Amino acid sequence: MIGKIREDYLPVVQELIHRNILLEAPITPRFLSGDFKEKIEAIKKDGNIFKMIQQ
Repeated sequence: MIGKIREDYLPVVQELIHRNILLEAPITPRFLSGDFKEKIEAIKKDGNIFKMIQQ
């Protein structure tokens, strides 16, 4: 089971998934797809906390 982990552990998790030791998550949170994903990318590009509040 994969829970909240530090970003620097992601390569290890990806390797364990590749080796079939861990399984990928059966569902994806809605904030990682569709309109939400576009908003997240816009915030990453040139955003700040105030732009997050306005969206």
